[in-house]
Amino acid sequence: MACAAKATANGAKVMVIDHARKPLRKLLITGGGKCNITNRNVLPEHYLSGNPSFTRSALTRFTPANLLRMLEDAGIPLEEREEGQIFCKRTSEDVRNWLVAGAGAAAFQLGGRIHAVTREQDMFVVRGEAGEATAPHLVLALGGPAWPQTGASAYGFSLAKQFGHSVVPPRAALVGLHLPKNSPLLGLAGMSLPVTLSLTNPGEKKSLPVAQNLSLLFTHTGVSGPAALQASLYCQPGAELVCNFLPDTSVDALWDAPESGKTLVKNRLRGLLPARLVEALLPPALAEKRIAETSRKDRDMLTSLCTRFPLSPTGNEGFRKAEACAGGVNTHEISSKTMESTKMPGLYVCGELLDVTGRLGGYNLHWALASGFAAGEVIKTNE
Repeated sequence: MACAAKATANGAKVMVIDHARKPLRKLLITGGGKCNITNRNVLPEHYLSGNPSFTRSALTRFTPANLLRMLEDAGIPLEEREEGQIFCKRTSEDVRNWLVAGAGAAAFQLGGRIHAVTREQDMFVVRGEAGEATAPHLVLALGGPAWPQTGASAYGFSLAKQFGHSVVPPRAALVGLHLPKNSPLLGLAGMSLPVTLSLTNPGEKKSLPVAQNLSLLFTHTGVSGPAALQASLYCQPGAELVCNFLPDTSVDALWDAPESGKTLVKNRLRGLLPARLVEALLPPALAEKRIAETSRKDRDMLTSLCTRFPLSPTGNEGFRKAEACAGGVNTHEISSKTMESTKMPGLYVCGELLDVTGRLGGYNLHWALASGFAAGEVIKTNE
């Protein structure tokens, strides 16, 4: 829609084709219906891609300030929340209506299955239940398979492959993680607290900080909430997550405080952590000791349990519950300036369909807009 709006503004004749009966269905449910449209802190390093510098050009030319100015001009009231996240004050309908209005001069072909997309005599031809469309340029902006209940699918990857592109295997991202069935944390469903997470993927010696003071939510199958979702973006099979349940507390100072000596270990921790978590973390014998009775070995164990607790994800909730799809069309085969294919002239690939995935907090919607506008800029009048 962003691409259509920009190309239409350039005077190009545009048709938007969507198998859904209404455009931007997925957008409406983002951000709890409030549409986390961008983040004030958008930078290229907030995105995961096999080509780390790919996002730089589009993001430099379309910044959060640019977008906020456009939304302000459109009369859309916004609110800023923690970590620079920008949401609609009313509902996601405001952003959808803005995008539809921007592409207002474009023709819309909505509803009905697409049967075939081909290249015939330097023209792209799209045939479907709703009819046939022909054009010298084709923009693939179908998104990934996350949230299939909104109509999302992997069809865009199939089309990209059809036109000669390679695809980095897609996987669910920004999604809840499963923990081993014997994990002591599985009995804590419904509880949440701020944590810091670091990640070490197989074959890597250096751990990567992936969540800083973000909320971790315990579920019946593992962990979710912003901390886990953020970690899932970087988490490969066999990865080891390490959790600090006391990111803002010096554990040694707790044990050494004069008033702590006669206090039971479990009671001291209950002043800092939920009681259910303390019970899950501490061995019973250690829990019932007074702090003055603990040995150096005990204290090392306590520190480790509270600040370096190992999580070993066994999988995740899959695309049905994922907020994004990682992987996608190989960005080494796409122009970072125009989003045009280097394999097929006239073909453009935008948004989540590319091997570009942003962190949680408005980064992915911003990328969708930035990449769409980048493609729309180069589609000119009468093209």
